[in-house]
Amino acid sequence: MPKFNEQKLKAIPEAKPPKNNVVGTLSRLTEENAGEIENRKIKISFEFFDSKNKYFSLGDIEIEWFSDLFEELKELSKITKKQLFTEYKKKYKPHPYNNEKALNYKDEYLTNPQYDGVQIRLDKSSGRIHGFFIENVYYIRFLDRRHNMYNSEGYGGVVFVPFPKTIVEKLEDENKEQRQKIIFLQERNERNAEILCNNCLNCPKEIQNKFEL
Repeated sequence: MPKFNEQKLKAIPEAKPPKNNVVGTLSRLTEENAGEIENRKIKISFEFFDSKNKYFSLGDIEIEWFSDLFEELKELSKITKKQLFTEYKKKYKPHPYNNEKALNYKDEYLTNPQYDGVQIRLDKSSGRIHGFFIENVYYIRFLDRRHNMYNSEGYGGVVFVPFPKTIVEKLEDENKEQRQKIIFLQERNERNAEILCNNCLNCPKEIQNKFEL
């Protein structure tokens, strides 16, 4: 039998329990979903999210804002819908879209009475989330970084910006720019060569014959 190497055995790191108890989390979620709706934590869904609305374009937005946004969504998912309208009402300032005349954009999901449309304020007035509830699920429709839902003078009125480009579109733009630059350099070199040849025809060294074809 091979000799037991106690030193090598001690070098093997011990297995540590995971920091996050996945089984415990799943059990808690199952228990929450089986309880009364008012006691269920808010779930966030992007199933009805619209990123192609000109009022709510996400173009030209600082990266830090998106980081803050996801932190806000994480915190929002820790409370119930009931808590949103009670103890956390001052923080998120949730309210429906009752005054349709004040809206710059009327969306059926937000204004139709059969949906529970709710606007949520992001921390430090850095924007709004527009969406609606079905039970404890909050379906996000628009992310309003520039406060464009209402034509508020306090935020400079409605601001339209181009839609953000995809990585592929950016690469295509760069490729097009490089092709145009290559064509420009080729044409310039041809013009310079022509000028040089036209001015050295009488040169005894016959410089024009030294060009590589």
